[in-house]
Amino acid sequence: YCDIATWLKVNCVITAGNGGSVGTNRLLNGNNNEIMVAATPYSYSYTQPASTILYHGTLAVEPIDRGQHTKIVYTLFYDQAPLNTPEAKAENRASRTKRFSEALDAMKQMAESP
Repeated sequence: YCDIATWLKVNCVITAGNGGSVGTNRLLNGNNNEIMVAATPYSYSYTQPASTILYHGTLAVEPIDRGQHTKIVYTLFYDQAPLNTPEAKAENRASRTKRFSEALDAMKQMAESP
């Protein structure tokens, strides 16, 4: 659950739970609490309970063809309404798209490394 530190280049500390089960809390950069709210053998979902934008994310590894190839899927759900202006919403979305695209690239590189 704290491998996100490598992908997003953040500090991560498990503050509750064991790091692999529902209820685990990670603290990112000392100020963002993220609680794991769902998990499967190949995915987990989390929320930021103090977020004003109802922020949730899911990281999943999904099979493409009989287990020989997989894809990494990172889904973010958040409410843009508190961002007020169309410009703020567009800027926020572009920033998140860039940041998580870079994270996915890092994860892909790690997965393909020998």
